[in-house]
Amino acid sequence: MKQYRVVILPEAEDQLYELYTYIADRADEKIAADFIERIKEFCDQLEVLPRRGTRIDELLPGGRVVSYRKRTQIIFRVLEDKDLVEINGVFHGGQDWQGRLGQR
Repeated sequence: MKQYRVVILPEAEDQLYELYTYIADRADEKIAADFIERIKEFCDQLEVLPRRGTRIDELLPGGRVVSYRKRTQIIFRVLEDKDLVEINGVFHGGQDWQGRLGQR
């Protein structure tokens, strides 16, 4: 089975940090760190099954969106020619991920 390398782009890393801060401020740093780690582990699973989720070509050419625990949307692209999955965004709760992608 073909394996892909998963890379979290800087903007998505920033969004993960924002989510960490949001959770840590309202709950606990350990809870926040654990949640972020589980999201990253979920993203790493895209290395073997990258064609999950719903296509969102109109917002991001070649893009897909998949839910993590029904509250977090992970936006990514599969770059076949590079055997690469790029994580483009991580949006939690009611964030307008469609609007933010459309502004890019």
